[in-house]
Amino acid sequence: MRTRNHDWYDSIKNVPVYGVQVFHEGKWKHASIGGKPIWCDTVEERDEQRKRLKRLLKLQEKMAMTANT
Repeated sequence: MRTRNHDWYDSIKNVPVYGVQVFHEGKWKHASIGGKPIWCDTVEERDEQRKRLKRLLKLQEKMAMTANT
C-alpha cells in the first residue's frame, strides 16, 4: 500500500499539523493506527509514525500471503 506525507495548518490552534495518508480503494485517506489518526506535532514524529505504519502494512501483507497458501 502506498503512503505519503500530508501536512496542513490548523487555523484554529495556529499550528502546523503533520500527518500520513494511505492510498486505499482508489483514494488518498488519512491513516490511523489502532483507530487513532496519525496526526503529529513535528516532522520527525510524523516520519517515525510513517515508518511504523509501513512495517505494519508489510506484516499484514505477509500474513495475508501466508494465509492464502
